[in-house]
Amino acid sequence: MQKRQPNALTDAALRYGYGYLAFLRDGWRRSWDIGSRYAGEAVVTAARAAVEPEGRQRLLPEFLNGLSRYAVEMALVPASALETAATKIDLKQFKNQFKQPEPHAIHEINGKQVMLPVRFGDATHGWAMYAVDATKAQKALDAAKVPNAPGKVPNAPETYGDTYEVLEVAGQAYITVYGVDFKKTDLGPYRELGVEIWVRPKANLSTFPGTLVIKMAVDKQFSVDAANKLWNFGKLMAPGMSATYNEHAHTATFSMKSDDEHSLAITVPRFGRSRTTDLPIRYYSVSPDGSAAWSCVFNRSSEHEGMQYGGNVELRLGDSTGGHCFCALKNGGGRKTCLCLALKDMGLPKVPICNGWAQDMTGQVDAPVAVGAASAVSASSGAPKQSPARRGRRSSRGG
Repeated sequence: MQKRQPNALTDAALRYGYGYLAFLRDGWRRSWDIGSRYAGEAVVTAARAAVEPEGRQRLLPEFLNGLSRYAVEMALVPASALETAATKIDLKQFKNQFKQPEPHAIHEINGKQVMLPVRFGDATHGWAMYAVDATKAQKALDAAKVPNAPGKVPNAPETYGDTYEVLEVAGQAYITVYGVDFKKTDLGPYRELGVEIWVRPKANLSTFPGTLVIKMAVDKQFSVDAANKLWNFGKLMAPGMSATYNEHAHTATFSMKSDDEHSLAITVPRFGRSRTTDLPIRYYSVSPDGSAAWSCVFNRSSEHEGMQYGGNVELRLGDSTGGHCFCALKNGGGRKTCLCLALKDMGLPKVPICNGWAQDMTGQVDAPVAVGAASAVSASSGAPKQSPARRGRRSSRGG
C-alpha cells in the first residue's frame, strides 16, 4: 500500500501548530525565569534595607529601578518567544528540502573539538546603528562575496545580494557597526570588529528579518577557522586589532590596528544599568556548498547594559590602502569591494539612530538552520524562479 502523503494544508497546520506550542512554552519559561530572578533581588534588597544604615532611604529608589528593568525585560518576552517559534517553524518546513546541520554536533577544528552551541561566558559589546539609502546598501550587499567552500552546487550564489535583500523601511536600510571584546569563550579570547545589515532571504520573505555580517575581522586565527566552518561567516584575520577602555571618559574604542590612526575604528560610550535575558538575535549566512540560506540564533544575556538615541559615537572609516579597512586583509576583497568606501558612498550619518553598550555579555550561538534556497533557483525542481520584488521599492529611485 502506498504511503499517504500529507497535503500542503495539513503540513502547514502541523508546522504552525508546533510553532505556536513553542511560542507558549518559551514565553512561559522566559517569564518565569525573569520573574523569579527579580523576586529574589527584591527580597535581598528588603533584607539589606532592614540591617544597613540608611537602607530604608535607598529601598524605594532601588525598588523602582528594579521594577523598571523588570518591565523592560518582560516587554521583550513576546518578541523573544516569537523568534524561537519562527526558528522551529523554519526547521520543520525545510528539514526534508535541505540537509540540516546537527544541533549538538562535535566538530574538530585545528585539532580541538568544539561542540555546538558555542558558549560565550564574558564579553563587552559596543554598537551603533545608522540609517542609509536602501538602494546603495543593496549595492554593497550585491558586491559582498559569499565564502563558499569547494564543491558548491550549480547556480550557487556568488554574492550575498544573490540570496538576501536589505530590509527597507521608507527607502532606508539599517547598518550596524560593532565591536566586541570576547574574554571567555569556547573558542578562546579574541576581539571582533564588524559591519552588519538587516536583511531577509529572497526565497523566503515570510521568515523573520535578521542581521547579515557583511564583513567582520578578529585577532585570533582559531576564531576565524571555527566561525567559517561552523556558520560560514567568512571572518577575516586582523592580528593588530585592539579594544581600549578610557576610564575617565567612560568610552571604549575598537580599532582594526591599534597603532594606526587611519584604520577603521569605532568609539562608543559605556553606560547602562539594564539587563536582558536570553534575547535571541538572528544571524544569516549561506551554507558552504551554496545550496541554502542559513540562519543561526545568538541567545544573548547581559548586565549593566544601556541603549540611547543619537549618542556621542565616533566612527572612523578607513580606506583600502595600508591595511586601514577590511578590504586590505587577506581574502578581504581589495579596493573594488572596499566596505569603508561603500559606507562613505551611502552617506553614513555622523550621528547614529541609536547606540548601545553591554558591560557583561554572555550567550551561546546555536547550529545553523536552513531557511530556504540560497538563490532564485528552486531546490526541488532546479527551474529558475523570479526574485520577488522588493516591497515598497519605487523604480524611480536612483541607484
